[in-house]
Amino acid sequence: MAEDRRIHVDRTKEQIKNAPEFDKDRHLGNADYHRQVGGYYGPPRVMTSCCLV
Repeated sequence: MAEDRRIHVDRTKEQIKNAPEFDKDRHLGNADYHRQVGGYYGPPRVMTSCCLV
């Protein structure tokens, strides 16, 4: 049986649906794409030790 895997993100379903699309062959290592995603999601947030698993 497949293991049930989940990832939790601090975004709404609508934000995820409207996020820039990712294509590994076109976007991996692409600085322009990185800026586009950064502009969409904003600056990274700092995680505290309480949230690390």
